[in-house]
Amino acid sequence: MADRPAQQEISRDEKGRWPSGQSGNPSGRIKGKLSLTSLLKQQLVRQAKASAPAMNVAETYGLPVTDETTVAEVCIAAMCFQALAGNTKMLEMVIDRVDGKQVQPSHHEVNGRLSTGDFITGFLNGDGHPEEE
Repeated sequence: MADRPAQQEISRDEKGRWPSGQSGNPSGRIKGKLSLTSLLKQQLVRQAKASAPAMNVAETYGLPVTDETTVAEVCIAAMCFQALAGNTKMLEMVIDRVDGKQVQPSHHEVNGRLSTGDFITGFLNGDGHPEEE
């Protein structure tokens, strides 16, 4: 097995933080390289007329496209059309984007009693069991 070159040993402070000016990833991200999010945002702000895929989607859904229409607007319209056509996953996605994703409570009660899953979780965590009524 080939020996690996010795890496520079940098110790962290008592709170686990790197010393000022040091990094746990010294090579880091390549300078000037765009992230996936940045690349996606660049595509979404493009004019739809300059994008063959966006024009295909617009044609499929009969969307009017002007010189100002962006790829993002075509995507949003297509999502709404699919949601209205009965695509439940797309409907869920649209609602999550508009209203925010629903937060599920950690304890579920049915008729004033804990659900079976919450009961078992509580029991395994040492909470005992609720007294019988």
